[in-house]
Amino acid sequence: MNDLLIHLTANVLRSSALLMLMAGLVAAALHLFRIASPTTRRIAYLAVVAQGCLLARLNIELPILDAAAPHVQHESTASDQMEVSESTAVPASSVLPIDEAHKRVLARGLPAILVHSPRQRAVPWTQLFAVAWAVGVILLAGRALWNYCRFWLNPPRELHPEPEWLSEWDELQRSEGVGSPVPLYVTEHAGPMLCRLPGGYRLIVPAHYWSGLQPQQRLAILRHELAHLLRGDVWKSLGIRMLALLQWFNPAVWWAVNRFEECAEWACDEAAKTAEPEHVADYARALLSLGNHKRAIVFSSPAVSGSGLSQRIHKLLSQNSLEDSKMKKITMLALVAGVSLIGVLNVDLTAQEATTPKQASSTDEPAADSDDFELGIVTVVWKSDEATVDMAILFEHDEIFRQDRELLQDAIEQSSKESNQHLRKIQELSSKLANPKKEPESKSQREDLNEELAVERAGFEARLTILRQRFLRREGELYQ
Repeated sequence: MNDLLIHLTANVLRSSALLMLMAGLVAAALHLFRIASPTTRRIAYLAVVAQGCLLARLNIELPILDAAAPHVQHESTASDQMEVSESTAVPASSVLPIDEAHKRVLARGLPAILVHSPRQRAVPWTQLFAVAWAVGVILLAGRALWNYCRFWLNPPRELHPEPEWLSEWDELQRSEGVGSPVPLYVTEHAGPMLCRLPGGYRLIVPAHYWSGLQPQQRLAILRHELAHLLRGDVWKSLGIRMLALLQWFNPAVWWAVNRFEECAEWACDEAAKTAEPEHVADYARALLSLGNHKRAIVFSSPAVSGSGLSQRIHKLLSQNSLEDSKMKKITMLALVAGVSLIGVLNVDLTAQEATTPKQASSTDEPAADSDDFELGIVTVVWKSDEATVDMAILFEHDEIFRQDRELLQDAIEQSSKESNQHLRKIQELSSKLANPKKEPESKSQREDLNEELAVERAGFEARLTILRQRFLRREGELYQ
């Protein structure tokens, strides 16, 4: 679980940093190349948001480095340094019961290196970040779902529409070949907007604002909303907002979402402008009237207020086309794709496979005659009934293994020093018992000496047992 939290936190923060880098590069490139096409801009903003969703990377190994010399396998292992010589004999009468001896060893206290794990897998801030990130995603998704259900189950009060309004909308849908007609829903203040409910699409317009427009102005706004329907902008907006939830704490992702939806408004304005170029000024006045409307208009977007609305009016009245040259589009899309690959691919430069004498001789001998094989980057050599794995090669190819190797080496050195001290003391006590010239003066002294020897012996064996168990447990964790 700790490893999962560390990897999750690292991947989320890495993708967040790449998202901010991507947002800055996209903003600079759009301004530098003066990209006007809404479609090209939407692709760039989508790439920014998608950068924050890359919580995993594709690993690619490029064997372009020079091959190192073949590694020499060592027959001895770390545990060999802690073996006890069988020549160290202890009289059978001096051995205490194992339970009592272990109690005395534990009473003395064990070194911290035997009690604690060599490295903490997670620190508290990673756990807090992972929990806060997950809670934020759930809360934002839950709030959006709650608002949608509340609007669906308790919609604004419907007013009776004017027959002229219904005929304008129905005729426009027939002329554009809409298969499933979308009903017109007139409310007091909500709209104008196209929404998707479980029963289908619905176009909502505010009665007070709608009644103050001229027929050509209403028709231009209807063409704008019909363009949203034909382009599928409702589903596109929903999709990009769902992707943005993974980076809800990053302001750059919401900047990209707002710019993505703003480009949709530009494209629909262009569709209304192209259909009736002679009524562009009427459409611009209708948008201006929408921005100056005194009554509250529910669910309005930034594109119908402030700088967003003024930019839309400026583009409507401008003679500049919203199309870009092919060179601009190709350059912009290539830049976006190139930067996106930084977050998708993880390139590792590896060494070329070295030709060892054994591999060279394999061409002369059948492959079936060899008992050795390679498993990934680990070479397994069979010797009689045992298999030797060269762990040094494995340590060199992974950062976690490299750190664990250093920690284990420190632990082995410290344990070796302490074990040598205990071993020397055991040898001294054994020599005293075995030397008749230096026998204890009394029976009580002999019993004390035997008891001390037994405690030292049991303590030494306990230390070896604990170390081996810990190393085996640690090895099992690394291979999981």
